[in-house]
Amino acid sequence: MSNYSSKKSFGYTLLETLIVISISVLLFSIVYANYRDFSRRQILEEVAKQVVSDLRLAQEYALAGRKEASCITLTGYEFERTATTGYRINDVCTSGGGTEIKAITLPTDIQIGNFSPAPSRFTFRVLARGTDRNGDISFTLTQVSTGRTKTITISKNGNITIS
Repeated sequence: MSNYSSKKSFGYTLLETLIVISISVLLFSIVYANYRDFSRRQILEEVAKQVVSDLRLAQEYALAGRKEASCITLTGYEFERTATTGYRINDVCTSGGGTEIKAITLPTDIQIGNFSPAPSRFTFRVLARGTDRNGDISFTLTQVSTGRTKTITISKNGNITIS
């Protein structure tokens, strides 16, 4: 009997090590791709929530009748799309006012679409009288890199929904 066969071998062979490394790299690639996709989805979700929050802010200001000192008679609060990359909130007064309350620029990958029906602005009227439109208003937020969209709808009564 040879001495060689009775020795115990400790450690891993090169082939075993390469297989483990290959499996690890494959799993990491899959996890990273899923995380990146999840992260992109979350950006669109967060922007949609921010827009709805700002819509509710304008609506709340109108309900409360909050006005700037230069505003004589408050008509409401206007939500206006300024470009595909932003929007702003202004107070609307019969004389004086027209003050910009908030201006937002969206992240570079997100675009805000035209309002349907046009124009790309509407006003939340004071005293819980809804909007200045006769019907529902909707617009989309689009994530350019993925093509995903979120639609925000404001009813003539002022109800806000995301879909």
